[in-house]
Amino acid sequence: MSANFCTECGTHFDPEQHFCPNCGHPRTGDGDATAPTASTPPPAPAPPPPMAPAPPPAAAAPGGGNRPWWIALGVLGVLTVIGVIAAVLLWPGDDEAGASEVFLIAEDAAGPDAFTEDIPVENPTTTSTTTTTAATTTSGATAAIPARAGGSPGLYGGTRSVARCDPAQVADFLADNPDKAQAWVDALNADPTLTWSGGSRVAVSEIDDYLDELTPVTLTTDTRVTNHGYENGRPTTIPAVLQAGTAVLVDAWGTPRVKCNCGNPLTAATPITSGRTYRGTPWATWEPTRVTVIQQTTVEIDVYVLVNLSGDGYIDRPVGTTGDLDTESDYDPSAGSSTTTTAPPTTAAPTTEAPAEPSGDFCTLAARWVDDYYVWLQSATPESVPDSSGLIAQLDDMAAVAPNDLIADQLRQAQDWLRDPLALDAPELPDLEAYLNDPCGIVTDRDLGGN
Repeated sequence: MSANFCTECGTHFDPEQHFCPNCGHPRTGDGDATAPTASTPPPAPAPPPPMAPAPPPAAAAPGGGNRPWWIALGVLGVLTVIGVIAAVLLWPGDDEAGASEVFLIAEDAAGPDAFTEDIPVENPTTTSTTTTTAATTTSGATAAIPARAGGSPGLYGGTRSVARCDPAQVADFLADNPDKAQAWVDALNADPTLTWSGGSRVAVSEIDDYLDELTPVTLTTDTRVTNHGYENGRPTTIPAVLQAGTAVLVDAWGTPRVKCNCGNPLTAATPITSGRTYRGTPWATWEPTRVTVIQQTTVEIDVYVLVNLSGDGYIDRPVGTTGDLDTESDYDPSAGSSTTTTAPPTTAAPTTEAPAEPSGDFCTLAARWVDDYYVWLQSATPESVPDSSGLIAQLDDMAAVAPNDLIADQLRQAQDWLRDPLALDAPELPDLEAYLNDPCGIVTDRDLGGN
């Protein structure tokens, strides 16, 4: 027995126990111990331990190499739904936000750890109400946050032939500050969803080319992002809500990538499952239930359809332009037309755009499925699992109302695994995990009982 786990079956035991309460195997190193007799039944199994940063090697089930690691963890006590622990790459820093802290950043504020405050930003023709109240810290439950696809018409705004910020100014600033340039690309490259014509990473020498592909727009809703600042030569990570009216640069997949007035790189919002705490000075229109999360599109966007901030209607702004090629849009909200897109090189054909709002039916079905999954998991052992046909059928229902094709595909991967979890490798399903956590607000990392 190694540490507090049986080397034979992986069962947790109390330090004073000399034999495994499950299989009777003697503790490693107890050479003088003898196995308990039939007249001396082993103690009742100890409750499973809480999840550790990494499971000890001895906790793996027998034959471990081919068995999904997360089934072993599930038998021990704690598991992330579908076996995924979302990878959140956080950079350390003195002002690093706590796991559930979200900073409120007003549209005209640089925010904490700004890369610079010297990049001019034009005021929008029309602005949101910017009256603020005293700084505050508020807490709230993990309620669902509406999600919108990054290519949704009207998600972003603009003024025809006017760009509130110039990507070239950001490039010039970084060229003059090579230490900050390195931290800037490090922050972007930590985001696994980063995509551009140069691949999935940006080198310092490629900053100009990368910024040339971004498009200046204005947020029309209070928007959750991960804001990266600069301190002591390194990027910091700051979960944030940017106020509607904030000028940003977005990439060709609808994701905000740069906060214009400070040059800070932005990455996708990361899920928060333990309740959010908002820090900072709220604006007059601040309301936690009105925050939006931007979902990266599955197809490359050609033209953004921006709501006209200086008049009626909409504006077509080609991706990678700064207002000089703007035209009046013929987008008709009542007709349901969408932003123009093209398939990326790795996609055989364009996929259907995700709906603007998360499906209440999907989140309801998902919450029920997660509950049923944990009930099912509690009866699983390293050698056998209970019938999973009911769970598989539920995943069919979820796939039918999935918010996008990517999540539907990952639901099918989960079905394949559930058909034979002892033989197949556990799939990695980060997009499904992220959607269940936020916007659905489902806590998937659960304790199965005990301490």
